[in-house]
Amino acid sequence: MSPPPPPVGRTTESEPQINLMSYQNLVAFIFAISEINENLEILPNITLGFYTADPCFSEKQAVKGILNIISTEKYSTLIPNYSCGTLQKLVGFVDGRSSKVTLLLARMFGTYKIPQISYSSLDPILSDKVQFPSFYRTVPNDNVQYKAIVKLLRYFGWSWVGMLVSDDESGLKASQVLQAELSLHGYCVAFLEFLPYRGQTDDGFTARITKLLRTSKANVIVIYADQDYMFELQVTLFMIPSPEKIWIISSQWNLSDGVEFYFITFEPFNGSLSFTIHTKTSPTFEDFSQNINPVSYPNDFYIDRVWMDLYDCNYRNKSFYFELCMGNETIQSKEYRNIHKYMSQYSYSIYNAVYSLAHALHELTSEINKEQIKNEIQAWKVNKYLRKVHFINTAGEDIYFDENGDFNSQFDIFNWIVNPDQSIDTIKVGQYHQQSLQDLTINKKMITWNPAFQQVTATLYQ
Repeated sequence: MSPPPPPVGRTTESEPQINLMSYQNLVAFIFAISEINENLEILPNITLGFYTADPCFSEKQAVKGILNIISTEKYSTLIPNYSCGTLQKLVGFVDGRSSKVTLLLARMFGTYKIPQISYSSLDPILSDKVQFPSFYRTVPNDNVQYKAIVKLLRYFGWSWVGMLVSDDESGLKASQVLQAELSLHGYCVAFLEFLPYRGQTDDGFTARITKLLRTSKANVIVIYADQDYMFELQVTLFMIPSPEKIWIISSQWNLSDGVEFYFITFEPFNGSLSFTIHTKTSPTFEDFSQNINPVSYPNDFYIDRVWMDLYDCNYRNKSFYFELCMGNETIQSKEYRNIHKYMSQYSYSIYNAVYSLAHALHELTSEINKEQIKNEIQAWKVNKYLRKVHFINTAGEDIYFDENGDFNSQFDIFNWIVNPDQSIDTIKVGQYHQQSLQDLTINKKMITWNPAFQQVTATLYQ
C-alpha cells in the first residue's frame, strides 16, 4: 500500500520543517547584504558578512546562538569576547520573532554594548536607554499601537470588549495601559485572560478560555500576543469551536507566520481587523528573490524544501512525493503567490535594520585611517553613529531612529478574509499614523465582516 502524500506545508521525516514567510525574512536579510556589498557608495572596499542562528522557539537555543556569534569559537567552551574562530568582526546583530527572546537578549548582551536591532519587538520597556543603551528597532514603540487600538474601538463604538494578552511582561503592560485608556472614555473590559507560552499551558486553560468565549456577551475581543502565545489559543479553538467574535489583533501576531500544524486554520478569525507594521518593498527585491534556487544556493539547508513547498516539485530528483521540476513551474498556492513580489512587514523591517547598521558602519569607517580600519572597528563604537543614522532607503522612505532608538509610528490596518478553501485575503482598510493630522483613517466600505456580524455600523468619535 502506497503511503499518502504529506500535507501541504508539512515535511516528510527526513526533511527540515520550514515556514515559507520566515524563509522570506532570511532572503530579505541576505538581499540587503548583497545590495550593500555591490553598492560602491556604501562601505567601499569593505565586504559585509553574516552569521545566522535559529532560536527554534527556545530561549536556551537563542542564547546559545548569540554566544556562538560573540565568542566566535566553534569547537570548545563558549567564552564571550574570546575570538579564536575564523569568523570576522561582529558589528551588530538583528533579532526578532519572539518579544520574549528579544528582551532576554537585550538584558544579557547589552553589557557588551553590541548594537541590537529588533525587527519585531514593540515592547515600550526597550525604549529605556538607561537599561538598554545599545538597543534599536525598525518597528514602532508599542505605546503608539495602544493608542491606535483604543482609537479604533472608539471609532466603532465598541464599549464592551474582551482582552487576551500574552502571559509575559509585554502582555501585562499592554493590559494595564489599554484598560486605563478605555476607562478614561467610559469603555469597559468584560474579561482579561493571559495566554500561556507554547507548551506551558496549565490544565485549566482550555476550560477557562472556552467558558469565557461561550458565556461572555462581549462580541469584540482584543488580542495582544505573538505566535508563540497564540499557539495554545489556536489549538483550543480547533478542539472546541466557540461562537464567532470580532477580533482586533495587534501586530505582534503576524499572519505571515502561518500555522505549524495543517489541521489548524484561521477560520475562527474570519472578518478580523489586524494592525500591521507599515511595509513597503524594495524595487529590486522581486528579481533577487526569484533568482534564488537550489542551483544558485547549493549550500542552503532549506532551499530544497522551500522549492518543494512553493512549486510542488523536486528540483534535484523525482521522488514518491514530488515530480522533477522542469524549470517553468509557477506558484500554485494562493497564500504564497506574491512571496517574491512583496516584502512582509518583518522582511521590510529586517531590510531596514541591515541598511541602518551598514550606514552607521560607513560613517564610522569614513573617520578612520584605512590602515587602522581592521583594528579600530569595534561593535561598541557603532552605537555613536547608529543613533544618528538618517537615510532614504530604496523604497523611498525616510529611515532614522528617534532619541529612544525607536522607528516611525505608522500602522496599517487589514481585514482578514478566510475563504472556503482556507486561503486568506488581507485587505488594507485603514491606517494609523500618530504624526498625521487625522491619525486614524478607516474605509468602512472595504471591510468584510464575519457573516455573524454583517450589520456592524460605525460611529466616528472625535
